[in-house]
Order: sequence, then C-alpha cells, then structure tokens
Amino acid sequence: MLEEDNSSQCEINIDTQYGTFPHSEVNRRNQILAALSAAVGALITGTMLGWSSPGIPNLNERQDFGVLTNQEKSWIGSIATLGAVLSGFVAGFCIEKFGRKYTMLLLSVPSVLGWLLMACSQNVPMILVARFITGFAAASFLVVGPVYITEVVESEIRGIWGTVFNFMLCIGILLMYVLGTFVSWIWLSIISAVVPVIMFISMSMVPESPRYLLSKGKLEPATASLKWLRGTFDEAEIETELKLVSGIMEIILIVIISIVTIT
Repeated sequence: MLEEDNSSQCEINIDTQYGTFPHSEVNRRNQILAALSAAVGALITGTMLGWSSPGIPNLNERQDFGVLTNQEKSWIGSIATLGAVLSGFVAGFCIEKFGRKYTMLLLSVPSVLGWLLMACSQNVPMILVARFITGFAAASFLVVGPVYITEVVESEIRGIWGTVFNFMLCIGILLMYVLGTFVSWIWLSIISAVVPVIMFISMSMVPESPRYLLSKGKLEPATASLKWLRGTFDEAEIETELKLVSGIMEIILIVIISIVTIT
C-alpha cells in the first residue's frame, strides 16, 4: 500500500532544481500556461504604447506640472522608443546568458519600477526617465517572449500562440484607451504597474525553455522541463523530442560555423 502511495505521488510531481512542477493530465494545458505567462509581456508592451494617448492630455489638463509645451509632449510620447532601441542588444545577451524565463523575470522589475516612478513623478524629467525605463523593458519583452513561446509549445499550436502574442499587445493598448477615459494619468500608471507583477508571478510557476537548457548541456533539467510542458512521463516520447531538438541545434551550429569560416 505504501509503495502504491509513493508511486502515485511520483505521478503527480516532477522535482527539478527549478522547483516542483505538478503533472497535468491534459497534454497541452501546461504549454498554454507557459505560453500565456510569456504573452503577458506583450500586454505590458501594449500598456506602454497606449499610455501616452490618454495620459498626456490628462497630464496637461490637470496641469500638475503646469501647461506642457509642445516639445515636452513630444518627448513624453517618443522617449520610450529610445529605450526600445537599446533593448534588443541587452535582451539578446540576457536570453543566452540567463535564459528565457529568468530574463523575463528580471525585466519585470524595471517595468514595475518604471511605472511606479511614473505615478510618483514630481516633474516632467521624472516622467521622461520613467518612460525611458518602461520603453526599454516593454520592447525587451517583444524579443524574449516570442522566443520562449516558440521553444515551449508544440509545432501544432505554435502559430496560434504567435497570434495570441500580437492579440495581447492590442489588448494592452485598448486597455489604456478605455481606462484613460475614467482615471487620471497617475492611476493609469499604477494600474500598468500591476501587469508586470502578474507576469512575474506567472513566470515563476513555469519551467525554463528545454531548448535553452539543452544548449547549456543541462540534460536532466531539460528533460524535466519537457515532461512538465508535454504533461507526460513517457520517457521514449520525451527522448525522441529531445534528440530532435538537439539535432536541430547541431545543424544550426554547423551552419553558423560554416558562415563564419567563409567570411
């Protein structure tokens, strides 16, 4: 009886160095949870893009910092793109150095701090700094999120989740437009700060990309991650997919080496 209980327990949980992940009876449920967690990054980007439309007119109407000049309005609306320019280089480095999951967890921190700085701003320069930070974090999610989703979901539903990612971006923009008609720019910033908190919590519950773990030679964690994502304990099925992923990575490496050698 004790052995049966232990066997049952083993079928419920998968223990890895990244935590204990509950087994799912539905194969794609865990994939959807992981993909949806990453897609919240697009929602964060949407809130950043949509904030300026209701936020700047409300800021000018309330005259918290006096009447804004056209130049100040222009800078508030556009400075986020300067942060976005830098994001690609930093995000590209971080996803290979720290992994897809932990890069998104790290990006959630400046995103929250940027929105809180926005809400607590006492002058226009503080708003500009906050917009720069939120622009940097938001654009970084557009780099990391699609990579993570592509690597954790099966090919059959990969296209759908690429669409969902773009849909979440539009929802974020729409959310700012709607809420902006009812609340001030301060509360709009506070509400926006909640979204990266949600992402941090949800991403903490899902494993790292198995492809990334394989690229770092971490076979055991990669196997555990893939088992959780596929909702299966079938070793043969997991081994087949791991070999396929490893084969693709080897081909990519050979191509890169060939290109470097030729150049």
